[in-house]
Amino acid sequence: MDEIRIFRSADVVFFAGSGWRSKAIAFVTMPLSVFVGAAIGAVVSWWLWGQLILSVIGAIVLLLIYFAFDRQISHVGIIAKYDGRAMLFESTTMCDQPCEVTHQLTSGGQAHNPVFRIGGYKGRVYIARVNTIYRLRAEGQYKLSSIALLYVGHSYNTLGAMISGTKVIKWWVAPMQKGLHAFCSQMVAVCLKRVDMFSKSIHSAAMHPAGLARMLARTETHLPLLRVK
Repeated sequence: MDEIRIFRSADVVFFAGSGWRSKAIAFVTMPLSVFVGAAIGAVVSWWLWGQLILSVIGAIVLLLIYFAFDRQISHVGIIAKYDGRAMLFESTTMCDQPCEVTHQLTSGGQAHNPVFRIGGYKGRVYIARVNTIYRLRAEGQYKLSSIALLYVGHSYNTLGAMISGTKVIKWWVAPMQKGLHAFCSQMVAVCLKRVDMFSKSIHSAAMHPAGLARMLARTETHLPLLRVK
């Protein structure tokens, strides 16, 4: 399929894993409005009928129904050029393929052949293609590759990833997270900022994968997510 063989710089690849860790990440990073709506529903039903346990169970059921229809995105990477080839740059602790840059199995920043990475992934994969009018010229491709390569070999920011899944705390803690020790969506957001495809007013460390997908869906820079696996 051309969808998983043709890649351009700044294409963003989203992953929805089938393992429990991926499911947990996807669940806690559902939109805040979903949790607020479920909580309000529970309070209202408790006030009307006085059944606290049933109200809580109803709220949980609503959350699970939304989750069942959600894309359940838990990881993200970005396409950039390396040695004349399109590579998937990502920061992860869950990849069993050696990095194409360091030629070693690593945890943190790494790069992979996107066809092999997508093909070997256990779960669903979506791609947000760069909109035609925003495709990068040579200078932009070089900028993107340069910043993506800086992350290769640096460790994964586990604490930052956990904080990014919170609904409120992350907005206070995110500005304190700097440097090249990044989690997946933090790294991708920084790369997109480098080529003016992400708002500079939002701190990269406040972005989790699902939030990044929802944000790109509201912009002109990328096309709607296309499922390729």
